[in-house]
Amino acid sequence: MICLAAMDDNRGIGFEGELPWPSIKADFKWFKEVTMGKVIIVGNTTKKFLPQLPGRIVFTLSKNWRELGHNEYTVNDIGSIPDLDNAVLCGGGSIYKQFLPQCTDLYLTKVKGCFKSDTYMPEFEHLFKLYETKYSDNQIEIQHWIRI
Repeated sequence: MICLAAMDDNRGIGFEGELPWPSIKADFKWFKEVTMGKVIIVGNTTKKFLPQLPGRIVFTLSKNWRELGHNEYTVNDIGSIPDLDNAVLCGGGSIYKQFLPQCTDLYLTKVKGCFKSDTYMPEFEHLFKLYETKYSDNQIEIQHWIRI
């Protein structure tokens, strides 16, 4: 399983269930590239604000089962998700904190600037080392971190 995350300079990843920064086209393009054809794992809050994601299978980790849309499922145990080796962990904060240690790679978009946030990226630097910067512009830097 790999992890895909974005955080600002203060480690902020969310505000009231949504991204704290304005839409960034390069990051959405990267998200689509990494997740297309894959299994995506998210928490309840993240799922509420995700649009439909054609070409992906979305599993929401939740204690409360509920009916979702096409190719969308609710599970209460990450172990019940098929094909975890092909899965992408996509947040939010509690999901990262709980399952980041099980990931082999972290693809992190560092959004330049500080934005009002109420959810933060947990510490990961003790689990991963920076391998390469895949992309950089005046708004973001996309980094690939690998498991130590």
